Amino acid sequence: LHAPSLEHGVCDTVMRGGDTDTNAAIAGALLGAVHGSDAIPEQWRQAVLSCRPEQGRPGVRRPRPRPFWPVDALLVARVLAELGSMGH
Repeated sequence: LHAPSLEHGVCDTVMRGGDTDTNAAIAGALLGAVHGSDAIPEQWRQAVLSCRPEQGRPGVRRPRPRPFWPVDALLVARVLAELGSMGH
């Protein structure tokens, strides 16, 4: 939580090794709460929002069913935030 930026904190966490994906997810969530969603680098946003892990696409090693693609992540986040604010 003492990182100068979300990007620096997540990258520093990954460079420490161990269970890097889990540690980065936790660090990203905590640093996102501190720095806000605008602190997420645009390159990272675009990588997630344009990800389509479809069978047969170049570079796709582990295809996923369409409902699990991250392209709708912002919509899902908005819906969850609205439900949370309604006390559900």
